[in-house]
Amino acid sequence: MPAFAVVLLWQFTSIWNDYLIGLVVLSTPRLAPINVAVVNIAGSWAVEWNVQMAAALIAALPTILSICFWVSCSCVAYWPGR
Repeated sequence: MPAFAVVLLWQFTSIWNDYLIGLVVLSTPRLAPINVAVVNIAGSWAVEWNVQMAAALIAALPTILSICFWVSCSCVAYWPGR
């Protein structure tokens, strides 16, 4: 079971961060993953770092939350007294 959970999290992170397909293959920006939008936020001459970091945090949030959920569930499963 733990190996299945690790593979599930790894696959989720891989699909969520699939930058190349969103940039090259997809024709409309509406279908692209969020990482393409994070890159497109940066301007050509100046980068607003506060906006860039906020977008990166929002893009990483589902992965962070899924890992936190998995860790909390695995702690309950392996250490029921905690």
